[in-house]
Amino acid sequence: MSNTELVTIARPELARSPSAYERSDRSVSQRQQHYVESEPTDGRGVEQELSPIDGGAAAWKLLCAAFVFETLLWGFPLSFGVFQEHYSKIPEFADNRYIPVVGTIASGLGYLGAPVIMPFIQRYQRWQRQMIWIGWPICIIGLALGSFASTLEVLILTQGVAYGLGFLIFYYPILSMVNEYWVARRGMAYGVLCGASGVSGSFMPFVLQALLAKYGYKTTLRAMAIALALLTGPFIPFLRGRLPSSERASIPRMNWTFFRSPLFWVYSTSNLLQGFGYFFPSLYLPSFASSLGLGGKSGALLLALMSVCQVAGQFIFGMLSDRRVPLDVLACLSTIVAAIACLTMWRLATSLPVLILFAILYGLFGAGFTAIWARMSTAITDDVTTAPIVFSLLNFGKGIGNVLAGPIGGLLVSDLNTAGTPPSASYRWVIVFTGVCMLASACTVFLRHSKAIASIGVRPALDNHTSPRSAWHHLDVLTMHLPTTADPPITVSTYEQNLVFSLNGIGTSYQFHADHNSGDLVSSHFGGRIDQPLPASVTERGTYAHEDKLRRREFPELGRGDFRVPAVHVRHAQGHSASDFKYRSHSIVPGKPSLDSLPCTFGTEDEVQTLVVHMHDASSSVTADLSYSIFARHDAVVRSTRIINSGNHPITIEKLASLSFDLPMPARVGYDMVGLHGEWARERQRVRSRIRPGVQSFGSAQGVSSHWHNPFLAVCSGDAGETHGEIWGMALVYSGSHLCEVELSPRGGVRICMGMNPLCLSWQLAPGETLTSPECVVVYSESGFGYMSRNLHSLVCHNLARSNHARLPRPLLLNAWEGVYFNIDDKIMSEIAKHSAALGVKLLVMDDGWFGAKYPRVDDRAGLGDWVANPARFPEGLDAFARRIQIDHKLQLGLWVEPEMVSIRSALFEAHPEWVMDIRDHPATEIRNQLMLNLGLPEVQDYIIEAISALLRPGLISYIKWDCNRAITESPSPASHHRYMLGLYRVLEQLTQQYPDVFWEGCAAGGGRFDLGMLQYFCQVWTSDNTDALDRIHIQLGTSLAYPASSMGAHVSRSPNEETHRAASLSFRAHVAMMGAGFGVELDPRRLSDEERAELPGLLELSGRVNPIVVEGDMYRLNQAESRDGGGGDISNFPAVLFVSEDGARAVLFMFQIRLTMVQDRPTIRLQGLEPRAQYTLEGRGQYSGLTLMNAGVVPKFKKDLDSELVLISRVA
Repeated sequence: MSNTELVTIARPELARSPSAYERSDRSVSQRQQHYVESEPTDGRGVEQELSPIDGGAAAWKLLCAAFVFETLLWGFPLSFGVFQEHYSKIPEFADNRYIPVVGTIASGLGYLGAPVIMPFIQRYQRWQRQMIWIGWPICIIGLALGSFASTLEVLILTQGVAYGLGFLIFYYPILSMVNEYWVARRGMAYGVLCGASGVSGSFMPFVLQALLAKYGYKTTLRAMAIALALLTGPFIPFLRGRLPSSERASIPRMNWTFFRSPLFWVYSTSNLLQGFGYFFPSLYLPSFASSLGLGGKSGALLLALMSVCQVAGQFIFGMLSDRRVPLDVLACLSTIVAAIACLTMWRLATSLPVLILFAILYGLFGAGFTAIWARMSTAITDDVTTAPIVFSLLNFGKGIGNVLAGPIGGLLVSDLNTAGTPPSASYRWVIVFTGVCMLASACTVFLRHSKAIASIGVRPALDNHTSPRSAWHHLDVLTMHLPTTADPPITVSTYEQNLVFSLNGIGTSYQFHADHNSGDLVSSHFGGRIDQPLPASVTERGTYAHEDKLRRREFPELGRGDFRVPAVHVRHAQGHSASDFKYRSHSIVPGKPSLDSLPCTFGTEDEVQTLVVHMHDASSSVTADLSYSIFARHDAVVRSTRIINSGNHPITIEKLASLSFDLPMPARVGYDMVGLHGEWARERQRVRSRIRPGVQSFGSAQGVSSHWHNPFLAVCSGDAGETHGEIWGMALVYSGSHLCEVELSPRGGVRICMGMNPLCLSWQLAPGETLTSPECVVVYSESGFGYMSRNLHSLVCHNLARSNHARLPRPLLLNAWEGVYFNIDDKIMSEIAKHSAALGVKLLVMDDGWFGAKYPRVDDRAGLGDWVANPARFPEGLDAFARRIQIDHKLQLGLWVEPEMVSIRSALFEAHPEWVMDIRDHPATEIRNQLMLNLGLPEVQDYIIEAISALLRPGLISYIKWDCNRAITESPSPASHHRYMLGLYRVLEQLTQQYPDVFWEGCAAGGGRFDLGMLQYFCQVWTSDNTDALDRIHIQLGTSLAYPASSMGAHVSRSPNEETHRAASLSFRAHVAMMGAGFGVELDPRRLSDEERAELPGLLELSGRVNPIVVEGDMYRLNQAESRDGGGGDISNFPAVLFVSEDGARAVLFMFQIRLTMVQDRPTIRLQGLEPRAQYTLEGRGQYSGLTLMNAGVVPKFKKDLDSELVLISRVA
């Protein structure tokens, strides 16, 4: 078995400290963080039948045994105050101030050892029972040996070190076992264990006091050793974990960045200070009561009362923590009340009732601090693999205080025999020290709140997704430090004998299971976060189909009774198409493996984890590897599938979906589907329609993702809008022929399949060969389309786009195409360069018409394929021209190319007509007077790589616009479509890696190939050949549903527009274009009017301020309506868009009016994504709070048709 196929068999939740059974914030599924072996013995996902969780004989036996161990073996060191009082009065130890060290070490090791013992248990889960058998005898033997001690040093080593070490070794494995059995009812189980220490505290001090008074410490220790052995030993056989043992475990790489978090140091310091003072009352209260002459039994009574109240306090603080009372309020309440009780009641006490009241208050409030450790750890770090380490470090900090309490107390307690002072006065500095430590702990947390409002923006990831209705709650989220996720990204567990896979993001869970009967992968849930495995759904039988085939399935095949659209269609050598894929094994891979020859997402081990489920068809020996990558931060799951022919006969893959999942029948409203459809010059119009019974599909068979139907789909609840409702947004990481299918079955469920178009596949696999599908990204949102889009945008920018320029401000460019078309040469372009530089342009782009030697490219009928400069137009060559404009005008040079095409009138076609995509028996179809090269041929790929490299090698070309102006026709075979794409990706991969500093922009007759596959290589894509500003609002807002503004090329063109002949003001055209990161100018600067020449420089300067925000900021569509059952284009008369920078400090607001309506009020545009309590300056409009801007809004100053307003916004420091 390879290394990647080793999966952790048990990863228990971090155990609580011995005295701190608080109710944590962790979700139930985190409490079931158990992995199972990736290769079960029966081949169907289950190694052995496991005992039920949350009940059953085994679970109750374990809990009872743990209760006994907790009561007796932890209750003993908690009662050390009785021993301390006794030791201080006997000759062997009477003059020694360091007697408390014995007790503090015995209990403190349980704290200090947590960061060491928990990782050990995680890695060596199979040793849990052995650890119990090792640690338990060490405890007992330590007590027995302590009975022979005549010096304090020996007592420390035996009753202190040996007992504490033994307790550490056996206790945490028991907690790990409890976590395995008790999941949904774990709060109850831990409540039982909390009660154990209370039970112990109610009788153990009295028993020990009686024994010590009558028999002395030697006999008492021996008697307790024998009693503890006899009372606890019989329960050891019941201490068994639920999960089978694993020989190895895979522990994710630890993320130590929390050490850089100020919050970690605040809480650690507060916890350390609280720990320094916390243990003194339990150590000195009995001897203090004795010094007041209150009787021998008063000390035991006070310890018992405090112990019981500590349990109650932990329950109360844990309950308040569950109710989301702010964490800092709980921390300060615990420490301040404890401090006041110390400095008043204990300090001034002269009677037993006052000490009883002190014991009650201190027990209730002082112990409550440990109940909020789990909340502290998840507030400090969102990384679920790191939070347990933070938790154990808090344990460690408390342990330091525990261990040092003895030595510190020895220094603080005055000589008990000092003349002239009452005996109780000897404890005054211990009491003061305890109170001061508690106050210092509270002050550490409280002082942090003086900067709380200013620090709201520390976690912009929350800001970025805040809707108007949730913006005010954003402050509460930051104040309360809620965890963004409670589970590891991937967990594997067993439930109802099924192997359950859970992929968890911040706000989503994707859960499915391998059915233990059929071996099928069955979907349980894909939606909002859940925290435990779900029971398998029950499906009523069908007339013509077995109920197993009617369930929600992850990988539906053809030919075995599932008559819905399949995810895979394999045609076997025998001629049939029946397949029966069953679960075989799985593996969990840290990070994100790349795909061979295909663009794909990427990420570090901290950002993404990948689950690979291995399916197998035993009849044909065909294997399917289903890949699930979870990007938790983006609530995104990335799917792909690999087919391996492990048999002896060739097979043909007729269909292979990248993504297939089923949604259940909705309880309220039905599902809608939203797609991006259109045509050339009208791309990606947002169209919404109700999902009707049967199959609805769209796709492309053009060999490109196409203008018609973009490879994006959103399925949403019928009531979903921009800021509310459930959305599943899917985008294919592929640029070729594709198909998206949505089927509403007669039973009410919906199946979605997305992948390569089966009409353009039919891929043959010889024995031993593989076929990998493209990736498909699916993002879930329960907060509407806006949240879905922003998460998808963020994933594209951080984990898909590889360009060096992807997250950088773009150079201001001028493309002369709509200004001069083919009419270019070095003189014309030099003039244009001069005028462009005067406007502030930084990059001059020569579009079509600069190339062709033997067949000059003076129109669209010749020259494609011959990528050398036209010597008649550029007699000195391109390099000389590039140097000249760089020296004279400080301009960089960019070029337009169309390397995938060839003109019949070209030197390339004359030399290699066989390189054209054609069918021998049919004449080749010319489109736009050009043919398509067959990029499936390696020699064609090599030619293009060398031709473009020859242009870039001198280093004078800084920008390439890569165009593709036609679709595939006369494909030699259906598989030629996919081979073409693999060839194109190889070309782009090599060129973009070889020339990473070149700015690459994609184009396909405008926006005909705007997809995630292209965005792997091109930092932006030309959004549309239509530069009309009004149409561009529709196109760009539609495009933004799936693709970030940082990927959109948008230019200011002349008015009236070349295509629509519509006139618009220069400011309106510029404001629309500024909403795309690839802002530029597309006109002849020599022919500007005086008014345009005066206005344009200011707009270009403004674009320089706006562009960084658009590139790296979050986009909020503030006012837009989509079309339903129509052709798109239905949009608000007042569209508005807000971009908020990543750090939340800057924003830019775009507001537009399509038409003026007389005698009508102007609309209110409510903003989103701001910090409610921050102040913002709106240039030219004054200063307002974020809350006001999001709830009261901004009223635009529109005066005419096609009017616009751009407002720059900055947060006041």
